[in-house]
Amino acid sequence: MEKPQPALALEDISSIAERLAISRSTIYAWVKDGRFPAPAKLGRNSRWITSEVNAWVEERRPASD
Repeated sequence: MEKPQPALALEDISSIAERLAISRSTIYAWVKDGRFPAPAKLGRNSRWITSEVNAWVEERRPASD
């Protein structure tokens, strides 16, 4: 018997903006410039894969000594 796949966690732009303390327009500008993960389009809605956003944050976190 196969194990069920975990659900893919998605976030909307408002939750990302709040979590990162930046504006929605900054996120869209960074996506356009290739500096932030692109969203997945679900119909007319944009959602970001939480694990991709988390990886992006970790890449930019200063190394701990």
